[in-house]
Amino acid sequence: MISTEITDASDDTNDDRHLEKTDANPLLLDRFLKMVAVFGIDVIDDRHKEGGSIWVEIMDDSDNRHNQIIRKLTEFGFEYWLGKGYRK
Repeated sequence: MISTEITDASDDTNDDRHLEKTDANPLLLDRFLKMVAVFGIDVIDDRHKEGGSIWVEIMDDSDNRHNQIIRKLTEFGFEYWLGKGYRK
């Protein structure tokens, strides 16, 4: 499982153990998305728009890291869209 404690090299407050691991916690989701972006995966966050969504453009499940990210995305409620990636 991916550790949500590895968020960003510049973030000195990586103790997320006290945070509930659900998408009900927007701080945890935001930190996870930052970590995904650090791995070079495109994240398009349009939550600020009316009816906005989050897209994570990951379609390659051929390596372990991507598989772990995909599992975590589905735990956060993201759904796979063929040819596009994961959307919430």
